[in-house]
Amino acid sequence: MTRRRARVILLVCAVVWILFSTLVAPRIVQSAYDGRSHEILNRMISGRTAHPVEFYLKRWSIVSWTALAVAMAALLPLVLFTPSQLSKIWRRYWFRPAPVVYLALLRIIAVGAQLIMLLMEDGYSLRQLAGLASLPDSMYKPLPALQLFLLPFGLDARPSFALLTVIYWITAVAGIGALLGCKSRFSLLIFAAGNTFLQAFAYSFGDLHHREALMIITLWLLALSPAGGVLSLDSYLARRNSSRRRPLQRKSILAAWPILLVQNLFGLVYLDAALRKLYAGGANWVNGYTLQYYIYSDASRRGSQFGLWLAQQHAAACVLSWITILWEGTFFLVLIFPRLVWVYIPVGIGLHAGMSLAGVASFPQFMALYAAFIPLLWNYGGRSLAIKCGFLRGSLATGMQVTDRVVQQPVS
Repeated sequence: MTRRRARVILLVCAVVWILFSTLVAPRIVQSAYDGRSHEILNRMISGRTAHPVEFYLKRWSIVSWTALAVAMAALLPLVLFTPSQLSKIWRRYWFRPAPVVYLALLRIIAVGAQLIMLLMEDGYSLRQLAGLASLPDSMYKPLPALQLFLLPFGLDARPSFALLTVIYWITAVAGIGALLGCKSRFSLLIFAAGNTFLQAFAYSFGDLHHREALMIITLWLLALSPAGGVLSLDSYLARRNSSRRRPLQRKSILAAWPILLVQNLFGLVYLDAALRKLYAGGANWVNGYTLQYYIYSDASRRGSQFGLWLAQQHAAACVLSWITILWEGTFFLVLIFPRLVWVYIPVGIGLHAGMSLAGVASFPQFMALYAAFIPLLWNYGGRSLAIKCGFLRGSLATGMQVTDRVVQQPVS
């Protein structure tokens, strides 16, 4: 089959799916909701007393369009490019030579932030773990990640507080080693595994949040990368008796992919957040009253005077609602137009800092992980600004290609 024929078939399938999902499927959903469809379909709709039919129609619309988007994203490259072209594009995007210093900066900032939270935040403290360890077994529903760690002891095994204490301090020591770059890869592996274990245990009692997920993923990515190649004790000891100069200009084909993956994950996380807001509240989410409700509810519970004042400002809530939706829903544009990083990152810092002050939600992990955008900030304006201000003299290796436009040459 030629690629041209494959493109035509893919286009026809997409059109057929759109027609089916918009014209035929809603009638099937309505029929199943009324109990007049096939028995299997009737059973799939089990919450008739709790939700109107519009709820299920909206869910189907989201599922159908998501399935189409995923299928097109997966199949389009296969019909547009040859395998050799795809391989070349893949290597040029993910595995191009890049300065290791960017990865080292992400390691220092991410590990440092997580280590501070582990040692200083009440939500990560041993007192919190002791409180969770004292809860009855009936409340304990281990997450799959925790079950994987405890697999030799059984799927329902529950760690004792003594074991949690040992893991806590091992994780803290490993974090110090990872921060300093001492046995970097081993320290990062232990630090990532320890944080995963402790967080999975904390979320095995029904209270789930999402702010830690991206940090945990990043720690694992750092552990699998040459993040200790520079700005570390390991690199200092390795070059102590070496004649090699300018270690900060060291490059590696394995230095770009963790940073690029974190950048892409940010785009997906924020896009998902925007879509879920619109799915849950629709146009009502941006009317100002919804945000006022959430701000007042969280601020009164956490005792934030700034939050209580902000909850009374309807005009400000309307503006913030629109800014939040537009910023989250279009954050991925930074990956396509890198210069937008100078808009999106400052706005993100302002929104997250403002939410924290208002007592709505705190995302220090996200602000720390904005370090993944240092290559964009540096290559697209930061270096020129530093030279103009007299902070930088001479040249600095900045050859990391930081957009997904693979035809662009690395910026130097």
